[in-house]
Amino acid sequence: MDWRLTGKILFAYIFIYLVLLPSIKVSIILLYRRIFGMNWMMWLCLALSIGHGACCMVAFLCSCRPLSYFYTQFADPSGGKCIINLYAFYLGNAATNVFTDVITLLVPIPIISRLQIRPMQKVLISGIFLLGGL
Repeated sequence: MDWRLTGKILFAYIFIYLVLLPSIKVSIILLYRRIFGMNWMMWLCLALSIGHGACCMVAFLCSCRPLSYFYTQFADPSGGKCIINLYAFYLGNAATNVFTDVITLLVPIPIISRLQIRPMQKVLISGIFLLGGL
């Protein structure tokens, strides 16, 4: 098995993941904006999603020196050094993503609770928006 090819595929996968995840959250927030209008919670979620995505991208791209060491470290362990613990980085990234996911899912709930409709309709509409959590 060619470890360099596997490492390059892993590198590309992580890079795409770090670009797409904030993009999905931003698109959901922009959908909320289109439906409800913009409020401070949406601005907060937007800033957290974009900021977290940008910080993770910079941290990932600066994680190994030289950058090519990320995908050559298994074939040639003496060719460079990773300056951050990638396992801890992935765990921290996952925990932060769960936190921002929950905040993004809860954004429409206070807005829906103020609507002038029957309580059962509020529950059903909230359930439709929370379905995205599945």
